[in-house]
Amino acid sequence: MTMKKVLLGLLGLLLLGLAALAFKASRVPTHYSIPVTRELPKSCDQVFDLVAQLDKWESWSPWKKYDAETRYKLDSAQITGPGAKLSWESKKTGNGSARITDFRQGTMLQYELSFEGWDSKSMGQFDLVATGPSVCKTTWTMSGDNPFLGKVFWIVFNFENAIMKDFNDGLANIAALK
Repeated sequence: MTMKKVLLGLLGLLLLGLAALAFKASRVPTHYSIPVTRELPKSCDQVFDLVAQLDKWESWSPWKKYDAETRYKLDSAQITGPGAKLSWESKKTGNGSARITDFRQGTMLQYELSFEGWDSKSMGQFDLVATGPSVCKTTWTMSGDNPFLGKVFWIVFNFENAIMKDFNDGLANIAALK
């Protein structure tokens, strides 16, 4: 077999693989929503205090395990409430920000999540429901829209499972805080 035939065969396999990836990406929904729910051994007021005050996010962040040198910065005069914004810089996980867009005291917090270099933004939300005197059913959801390249990213990096794992870790970190 000549080198030319080998290279043409490899090129054909590469094109076939790219076509399969494009087809699979076209089947990924444009809108995504990834909820993770866990009952935490804390009152909903305690949980809300940790998620609604942006200066406390570093204490439970599931992403600090990827880069302990992440630098956090409050980008607003307020630490909570609509408009409060937290930014971070990380060589390993990227630079981004979370800006609170809405909340209901003790029951819900919504934020906009953005990363440098990405055109799309995602929404994050915490929903809290008391299921006992010191038990809070906490649902952490990430939702947004996937452009075509986002769909490819979704498949290649197993995005949904990665987010679910990180959210579970973050909720476990909240549960473990004293």
